[in-house]
Amino acid sequence: MGSFYPFAPLPGTGQRRDGALELQVQATLASDLRIEQDLGRWFPVWGAPGL
Repeated sequence: MGSFYPFAPLPGTGQRRDGALELQVQATLASDLRIEQDLGRWFPVWGAPGL
C-alpha cells in the first residue's frame, strides 16, 4: 500500500515548493494518514492532469 506526502507549491513561482508548509502538514496529519517517512521520496508531479 502507498503512502501520502504533502505537496505545497508556491503560488506564482513556477516549480518551487513550500517545504516548511509541507512539513507542517506532515506533522498535523501524521496520526491520520500513512506519511512517507523518506523526504527524498517526496517528489512532485508538476503539470499532472486535474491539478
